[in-house]
Amino acid sequence: IGEYVDLPGDPGVAAEAFTLSGSEVEGMETLEGETVCEFGITVNRPDCMNVFGLAREASVLFGTSLTPPPTECPEEGPPVSDLTSVTVEAAALCPRYAARVLRGARVGQSPPWMQKRLLQCGLRPINAVVDATNYVLLELGHPLHAFDLDRLEGRRIEVRRAAEGEKITTLDGVERTLGGDHLVIADAMRPAALAGVMGGEDTGVTALTQSIFLEGAVFDPVNVRWTSKRMALHTDASHRFERGVDWRGPEIALDRCARLVLETCGGVLAKGRLDVAAAPPVRPPVRLRHARLEALVGIRVAPRRCEEILRSLGFGVERVDDLTGAVWEVAVPSFRVDVSREADLIEEVVRIRGLSDLPSDLPQRVDPVGGRPAELSLEERLRDAFSTAGFREAVHMSMTDPALEAAVGHGPARALANPLSPQASVLRTTLMGPLCAAVARNRARGQRRLALFEVGRVYSEDPEGLGERRRAAAVLYSDDPPARWGDPEPPGLLHLKGRVDAVLGRLGFEVSFVAEEGTPFHPGLSLA
Repeated sequence: IGEYVDLPGDPGVAAEAFTLSGSEVEGMETLEGETVCEFGITVNRPDCMNVFGLAREASVLFGTSLTPPPTECPEEGPPVSDLTSVTVEAAALCPRYAARVLRGARVGQSPPWMQKRLLQCGLRPINAVVDATNYVLLELGHPLHAFDLDRLEGRRIEVRRAAEGEKITTLDGVERTLGGDHLVIADAMRPAALAGVMGGEDTGVTALTQSIFLEGAVFDPVNVRWTSKRMALHTDASHRFERGVDWRGPEIALDRCARLVLETCGGVLAKGRLDVAAAPPVRPPVRLRHARLEALVGIRVAPRRCEEILRSLGFGVERVDDLTGAVWEVAVPSFRVDVSREADLIEEVVRIRGLSDLPSDLPQRVDPVGGRPAELSLEERLRDAFSTAGFREAVHMSMTDPALEAAVGHGPARALANPLSPQASVLRTTLMGPLCAAVARNRARGQRRLALFEVGRVYSEDPEGLGERRRAAAVLYSDDPPARWGDPEPPGLLHLKGRVDAVLGRLGFEVSFVAEEGTPFHPGLSLA
């Protein structure tokens, strides 16, 4: 970090400043006369999962200038388009794919200073080219991969979905069978890498390599996460792609890596780069109100100081005051993939201004004696009443399956921008879908009688945006026929009505039921 920004002489002072601004220093040790810090970066800050990103933070915290790593490199070879080509067939999963080519390289060991840095960060040196890609990953945060151009069939690259049953042997020596949902980097004949996860063994750079194809790309985070989980293959590259990378990252990282390879391996860099890209993502400016900032955090922050903090962090700031006071339209830089709302900007200002200055106040509507808001107290009583009536509580995530929502949901469901999986990609509009799925899972495991309830939140589209509401739901299920004539029938709608009436009666509510028609319930068997 000290190569890009001036740090305080005392490492403890720097560590404390990083920690209090959100980039926690979890440990420090001295190796070969240098202080090595271990950072615990939260998953929403991929911009800090690299040394230069932390240096950017330090320049703001300590008010010093930031020196980016050099990326200029001489281009003396023929145009890169004369040496290779790139075709992207799955643009939705790879919105940008860029490449540079070097020829005449002599691949040996990386210099001692680079090996030292890699070892300090827990990576094993391999050879000068692979080490350069790993070094740039740690330095700038954008994953790269190097292919031996002469080992690529047709000397070209195709970014496509894998054919069902296609195989690849990855760099860890394991042969893996692929399916149509896997994205691969292929040559004219076979897959050469699992996109965003790991390269292939057959096309990797070795000591015999002379022509190097450097890859830098932007991959779909959901697909990379799915591939990584499905293959049980978590890498430094997949860790970053899963969280989102800078759209401009490929061009900067490729130039930096090409410079390092030229310095250590020699050779000639082809003119230009191949860059197959869709339209860059359009990020509308985010509105920040000074009055909202101070009301939310409870401390005074001068408008001028707000502007200084945001500009120093790389945001574009334009003042557009209104009747409420100071207001800004803030342009978010491409490397801040985590910022999209006014609350995100408020967090940026406050963490630099000083989290230690935030006041300690009790939340509103909390009884200082009992310490529980009225809403939570009601929910707790409702849970007790359901349990007394013979129900067991179920707890589900707010993210659910769009197919389940289409079957039982209440209107269109809001899709998530970065879902954990396709089966958890929308916010639930009702509690009934997850409860019915729980019944199906239990029935498949031999359970024939169930009484479940859930108390939670559902989400719906309102004129003002996404609305959040508290809801309770219960389900009775039985598929056991009577054992003999005269035994009671399995519980039905009226049995469920009686239990719900008893639950609400315990809470002091007087309720009445009226017949209601509508999907997904059977006609004549629905009450409201």
